[in-house]
Amino acid sequence: MTEMLTVAQAAKRIGLTREMVYIAIRSGRIPSEKIDGVMHVSAENLERYNALRRKGVRPGRPRGIGRGRSKYVGVLARGDKWVAVYYSPNTKEREWLGTCETEEQAARLWNKRALEDRGPGARINVIEEEAN
Repeated sequence: MTEMLTVAQAAKRIGLTREMVYIAIRSGRIPSEKIDGVMHVSAENLERYNALRRKGVRPGRPRGIGRGRSKYVGVLARGDKWVAVYYSPNTKEREWLGTCETEEQAARLWNKRALEDRGPGARINVIEEEAN
C-alpha cells in the first residue's frame, strides 16, 4: 500500500506552505483523496509533483489543442476547432463570437470585437502570420 500523507506532512516534506499544497491539489496538479474527512496525498504523487516543480515544469497544466489553451487572448480550443469568446469590460458578460477552423481566425474575430467595443486604443492579438 502506498504511503499517504496529510497536507501538513506533504508541505513539510517538500518545503512548501500548506496553502501552496492545497492550491496544487485544487488545480489538479497533485491527486488527492479524503480519508476520514482529512485531505491526503500519496507520497509517490507528491514526489512526482516535486520533481517536476524543481525542473520548472508546471505539472497538470492544460497544453495544446483540445485542452482549451491558446496563445491568443479570447481564444479557446474545443476539440479540433477554435472558439472566440469576448468578455466585455463594461458589462462583465461573456459573448461567444463564433467557432473557427484555425486559432488565427478565432483571434481575428476577437480582435474585431475588441476594436468595436474598446476603440482604436484597444489591445489586440498580434497574429503571427500578419506580423511577418
